[in-house]
Amino acid sequence: MGGTGFDANPDDLRSAASKILDAVGDTVSDALGNMPSGGDVYGHDGLHGAVSEFCATVQKAVQIMQGDVEGAGAALGKAAGSYASSDEGALGLIQTQQGVLGGGNG
Repeated sequence: MGGTGFDANPDDLRSAASKILDAVGDTVSDALGNMPSGGDVYGHDGLHGAVSEFCATVQKAVQIMQGDVEGAGAALGKAAGSYASSDEGALGLIQTQQGVLGGGNG
């Protein structure tokens, strides 16, 4: 149905929500979490400290973004449910009216 011109397909919305949630992973966090440790690896303790601080900051930023994306995916899934419920309600009303009017086009 699609309501008032939105032409939203709940299955497409659910699929998009699922893909968004699947795409949110720990790839960046994992990659940065596996950085070598110890100043001897970097040749300078100061450089090691700076790289470690950078990685920790990026990991925190990624966690924040993951939370935002998970929220967006969940909201999209909820919207899909709302569209489906609305469409089902409208279909029910149409069927009721068809019954009242003598069967409609069936």
